[in-house]
Amino acid sequence: LPAIRFENHALLFVGMALFGMGFGGGSPTIANFVRSFYGSENFAMNYSMLNFNSVVASIISQIISGYVLTVSGSYYVMMLCVSFVVLIVAGTNLLIKKP
Repeated sequence: LPAIRFENHALLFVGMALFGMGFGGGSPTIANFVRSFYGSENFAMNYSMLNFNSVVASIISQIISGYVLTVSGSYYVMMLCVSFVVLIVAGTNLLIKKP
C-alpha cells in the first residue's frame, strides 16, 4: 500500500516479487497442508472444497472491487479492506486446532 500511495517503484517491485513467490508457492503448499492436517483418507473432498471456496471468493471479490472502484474512483479503499481481512484471517488461523 505505501508503494502505491507514495509512488515508490522500488518498493512496488519488491512487493510484486514477494506476492509472486507467495502466489506461485500457494497451490502446492495448500495441497500439502490439507493432506497433512486432515489425512489422506478424505483428501480429494477436502481439497476440492477448499478450491471451490477460492473460486467463489474470487468471483465475489471482483464484483465488490468493481463496485468500490466505481464509487470511490480508486482501488485504495479495496486494498485497505483486503489488508484488514488478511489480518483477521491470520489471527484466526492461530486458533485452528487439528481435528
